Amino acid sequence: NSLGADVVAGNAAASNIENFVYIAMNAFSVAATTITGQNMGAKQFKRVDKLLGEAVIMVTIIGVTLGAVTYMFGEPLAKLYCPDNPSAIKYSMVRFLWITIPYFLCGIMEVFTGILKSCGSALSSMIISLVFCSTFIFLCLKNIVERFRIKFGMTGVLFFHFEKCHADFEVTIFVTSKNG
Repeated sequence: NSLGADVVAGNAAASNIENFVYIAMNAFSVAATTITGQNMGAKQFKRVDKLLGEAVIMVTIIGVTLGAVTYMFGEPLAKLYCPDNPSAIKYSMVRFLWITIPYFLCGIMEVFTGILKSCGSALSSMIISLVFCSTFIFLCLKNIVERFRIKFGMTGVLFFHFEKCHADFEVTIFVTSKNG
């Protein structure tokens, strides 16, 4: 691998840890999607509005809190995966800074898209995901390269991570084209 063993090890360690943050936020998205579907079926549309606000607040609190805690304790957490590799831990911390701290934004996006899908608007959900992910990728990569002059290796690893976000709307495009 041209990125080097330290970058790959640091990226893998951070990715494993940040998945815990994602799972916590995804739980709110799944719950909001389910509750929205139930309320839409019961024609209780006012509850959906209230749910949207509450779910966004909750996912933001969880995302910001877990992102900050993950970053604050990033070094000891990364040492669980690569105990004798300070360089890999340094790369883990870069990933935590750029992925885990703003990860609450992904949670907000997932709540919105989940609720829109439950309301029967898969196309709107796909467009939100496309615009959000593309903008986020561009801004983060631009800032990383300009501010930190990080070599392509770590930027490439971060770009690969953001490609997971694009998988969401690619699946939505497929489902939308099959159903509509």
